[in-house]
Amino acid sequence: MNKFHAFYLDNVLLVRMVNKQTDHTKKEGDITLLYNGETLIGYNIFNVELDLPKGLLDYNKDVERLVNERLAKINQEPLEMEDVQSYFRVGFVKECEKHPDSNKLSVTQIDFGNGDLSQVVCGASNITQGQKVVVAQPGAVLNDGTWIGKGKLLKVDSNGMVCSAKELGLSKESQGILVLEEDAVVGSRFFNEN
Repeated sequence: MNKFHAFYLDNVLLVRMVNKQTDHTKKEGDITLLYNGETLIGYNIFNVELDLPKGLLDYNKDVERLVNERLAKINQEPLEMEDVQSYFRVGFVKECEKHPDSNKLSVTQIDFGNGDLSQVVCGASNITQGQKVVVAQPGAVLNDGTWIGKGKLLKVDSNGMVCSAKELGLSKESQGILVLEEDAVVGSRFFNEN
């Protein structure tokens, strides 16, 4: 079963399954199917009234049921709503070195408590070795819709993003990454489970 994440905006539910640009659409009733080439990447479902805040939605079984009821009416396969908050984990900055090709980036090795290190390139000036931080792991979606994946920054692999309070939706402004207290549990979810 395909997984999706959803945004709610003014009676429209934006359902995304793949992080690709839409190049054409097809309308069926109050649902617009979104495609990239031949690949169905999502849906815009209109005339939806939810008592939920606008923006990226946390996992919600009622939203999942509503999406699947609407999709069934146009003979589409059911989807499973993804718990997007599970991609935000507490990590320990085990190593932090300057990027070889940039004086504004750092290359970090993040420990999630399982013995494996994950390399993350970070642009915040306040990141240092020994901190506990929040990492958006590949697959995470920020409140603004930014999809976090694996990538390269100036030819150096990066597996996610170390987050600021603003990127986590905790404040309107922030300078640098959010540094957690010493008692934060490495490897744990940053956001509480539903």
